[in-house]
Amino acid sequence: MNRTALVLAVLLVGACVGHLEPLDDDTGTGDDDAPASAARQMFDDDVAPLIAACAGCHSGAAGSQPLKFLGTGGAAGYYAAITAQASVVGSWVPANASLLTKGAHQGVPAWSTAQNDTITMWLLAEADERP
Repeated sequence: MNRTALVLAVLLVGACVGHLEPLDDDTGTGDDDAPASAARQMFDDDVAPLIAACAGCHSGAAGSQPLKFLGTGGAAGYYAAITAQASVVGSWVPANASLLTKGAHQGVPAWSTAQNDTITMWLLAEADERP
């Protein structure tokens, strides 16, 4: 009897008593009460306004010339579109991110040092939050 009680106690102590909340539950589904991660907030506040200047050439249906890395969802869809493209975000390594390394092209100047730093900080924040 004591052995049965001990096994039962061990099983109950080791049982799951809750659940883990995802770090970023902001899936763009319209749930404004869903928490945004710090990196997502950085993107929304600091990076999205910068890349809005890219929308004229880089929004739209999939294409490679120029790469349509901002997708078709408008500003609300920028995060989902850009984070889905490893080459654009360099798999979260700023030195590999074409978003930073492309430089001046087709009459558009390269990012300023401050803009580059803002995007770099966002990429590093994303890297820290992702497995």
